[in-house]
Amino acid sequence: STETERGLGILGIWSNPTDGVRYGDEVISILRMHARVFVHVPALGADPRSRVFYSAVKGEAERDVVRLGFPSVYALRPSILDGERKESRPAERLGLAVTRVLGPLLGKYRPTPVEKVARAMIASSRAASPGAHVVDADAILGATSSSSPSRA
Repeated sequence: STETERGLGILGIWSNPTDGVRYGDEVISILRMHARVFVHVPALGADPRSRVFYSAVKGEAERDVVRLGFPSVYALRPSILDGERKESRPAERLGLAVTRVLGPLLGKYRPTPVEKVARAMIASSRAASPGAHVVDADAILGATSSSSPSRA
């Protein structure tokens, strides 16, 4: 597969519970890509049926990407992302400080370095196995492209 056949999406999925907007026009951009394989990064716990709003939004986006009909879709589900951000997120910085210390005890919930996510995205796009796949946090941390079929 060539680079033009791959779509690597880092969807800036946001939501506003007061006006019902679940995510922005990023999905339109996906439709225009005409990629044969699409790799995106929802989050650990993504589930459209979740009672946790964040997890539900990520799960809905994951489900909707699968419905777009790409021959190959990979949803990477990292835990809290560990990397530099331009914007200030004090609560996230505190959470990262705590989870870095507790990391060995947290299993798949330990912080996921953004470099590992990038490597897993590239590996998944190269694998390009037909169907919908979920790459969980443990697989991302191992920088492999192993996955399980999506429930989307």
